[in-house]
Amino acid sequence: MKEHGDAWKTSDEVLDLVNALSKPGDALKKIKEIRSRQKSEPETGDGAVSLTVGRAIEFLKAAIKDAGKLPEQDAYGLFCDTIRLGDTWAESGFTDDILNGWMEKYEKAVKLGVAPHLEVKTEPPAATPATLAA
Repeated sequence: MKEHGDAWKTSDEVLDLVNALSKPGDALKKIKEIRSRQKSEPETGDGAVSLTVGRAIEFLKAAIKDAGKLPEQDAYGLFCDTIRLGDTWAESGFTDDILNGWMEKYEKAVKLGVAPHLEVKTEPPAATPATLAA
């Protein structure tokens, strides 16, 4: 539903599942096949999706976006918790030089409008025989 919005009922995943449940045959086998195609959501064995750092971050981002629906005291508590989360980097064991370098790299990427995990190089590429001949 999150991926397809209002059109989730007509998505391939849902249609495959409906077909598996509505046609004669081994529905459990078909459902397991569908599930195996969804590699991005590994199962923990009990049917629950395993928690990854990426999922935790997405959960926090969603909670922040929905904070306007909370009572002000709860929204403020979430705000404080997320500020303390950022402050936890000071306890991570990384030196100030590394953390400051990361912050510079992040700010540079944001300023240039690129994804922060990409390294932005500003020096021109080195001349090669092919570029010199052109």
